[in-house]
Amino acid sequence: MVNAQPEDFTRAGLGKNSFFQFVARDQSFRVRYSRDFTAVKRGAWLGFPNADGFFLIARNLASAAATANLAAGDDVTIRRYDDAAAPREEP
Repeated sequence: MVNAQPEDFTRAGLGKNSFFQFVARDQSFRVRYSRDFTAVKRGAWLGFPNADGFFLIARNLASAAATANLAAGDDVTIRRYDDAAAPREEP
């Protein structure tokens, strides 16, 4: 589960059936904003609002945490694909 709510995705211009980039530990994954697990194939990445009002990012019948080598509290980045293609600003 990601500490984000569906409204955060709406403000970023992401809605159902769109795809976004999930970045964790220098790895990038393509995630479909979906309604539930039945909307994607086995092993596919998906994200959707859960019953608690937060956004769940998972893999269908696979472990997203193991695939991304994540532990509770790790930082992740979620961005639209057009934002991902933009050059990064140097600090």
